[in-house]
Formats: sequence, C-alpha cells, structure tokens
Amino acid sequence: MAQLLDSANYYLNPYSFPMFITALLITLLGIYVFIQDKNPVSKSFLIMTVSGGIWQAGIGSMYLMKNTMLILSFYKIFIFFGVVMIAPCIYFFTTASLGLLEEKKKYVVANYAIAFTFYIASLFTDTLARGVNEYFWGRYVLYGPLSVPFLIFFSALIIRSLLLYHDSVRKTEPGIKRDQIKLFTISLLIAAMGSVDFLSCFPPLEVYPFGYLPILVFVSLQTYAILQYKKASLSEIFGAMEDGIIVTDRNGRITEVSRSVE
Repeated sequence: MAQLLDSANYYLNPYSFPMFITALLITLLGIYVFIQDKNPVSKSFLIMTVSGGIWQAGIGSMYLMKNTMLILSFYKIFIFFGVVMIAPCIYFFTTASLGLLEEKKKYVVANYAIAFTFYIASLFTDTLARGVNEYFWGRYVLYGPLSVPFLIFFSALIIRSLLLYHDSVRKTEPGIKRDQIKLFTISLLIAAMGSVDFLSCFPPLEVYPFGYLPILVFVSLQTYAILQYKKASLSEIFGAMEDGIIVTDRNGRITEVSRSVE
C-alpha cells in the first residue's frame, strides 16, 4: 500500500487517459440505466459495466506505474478481478435480457464460481501474471500457463452468449423485441474485438490494446437498446390496446398515457 501511494512510482503517460475516460463513461452509463428501472436487466448491466470499469481504470493506472513488482501485485489484486468477471457478467446480462435468467440461473452462478477460482489462483500464484514487458504505450503484464484455460473459459462464455442471442433472433417474430435482440447481438460482436488486449500478453506479439474503443461502443449500444426499445415496446402495447392506460411514477406524476385516455 505504501508503494501504491508513493508518487515516485508513477510517471505521466498520455496512453492512460483513454482508459480512464472509458472507465468513467461506461460506469456512468451503467448507473444511469440502473436508476431508470431497477429490474434484473438493469442490475446485470450495472454489474457488467462496473467490472468493465475496474478493468479499464486498472489498465490506465498500470500504464502510469514504474515499479514491476507493484504492477504485478496491482494486476493480480485489482485489474484481474475486473478482467475475470467480464465474461460471466456478459452471460448474466444475456440471460437477463432474453428472459432466461430463471432457467439459466445455475449456469450464471457456476460461471461466477469458476471466475472467482481463476482470480484466487492468480492471486496466490505466478501462473497467470508472470512478468511485465515494456511497450511504446507503457508497461504491460505477461501471461503464464494459467492464461490458457482462463482464455478458453472467457471465449466460451462470449460464444455461448452470442449463440443465445442468435437462437433468440431466429425464434422471435419480426418486431421491436427482435430488433432489440439484434442490436444486443451486434454490440456483443463489437465487444469481442476487445479481446485484442490479450494479444500483447504473449510476446513477441506487440499489438496496441485498443480494446477500450469496442468496449465503449458495446456499452453505448447496449444502453440504447435497453432504454429506447423499452419505450418503443410500451408505445406498441399502448397502441394495440383499446382500454385507457395511465402510468405514474412514485410521486404520482403521470409519465405515460394511451391514446384512449387522451
């Protein structure tokens, strides 16, 4: 902790700024969606964005560090916690957004348990974060043998989430819900590009980790899909019903009315 707070262990690195900005924006979007409607979808979305924020903010902090041992410790304790939770959070959000949470709950719990096992193994061994290399954008962690099963687990959850979306698109009738699921699918495909950040963990590969860009686009599209299509779905329901419907908030203020009421 003393080394973490020692300013002598840091230097100014402009490559860290995009990471901090991305971390802030995606976390704020997650909070905003959660405030709008505290349902399982918004809760899973908030957890997913917070995990992504930990990952991005942690990488940005790592770019500022000089001390190798400090970087390794910081990665194991803070950054990898965000990294290892991303895929389980995406699967959690996928099942919630498709209305499959009750059916897939045991898989969601199992995924988090496996992820936590990887985190503990990384925390107490050097089998995942084994060293630090210096690139033009800053210092970056090198992966060891534990990274192979971890990346298989990570990839399997992303692919499984994509398959669930694809299957749901195929089964859903054309309409607002189908369009929303399509947007969820597209955004997740974009997010998968963020896996480029793992490449430079395996020398001699040297690819600038631009994963913050697809992650930011992913969260932005997800936010749009959650909020806009929810409003569109309500409008569609209101338009199809002849009965009068009035929706109020907790303070009794009218927020929505159907045409019949008007």
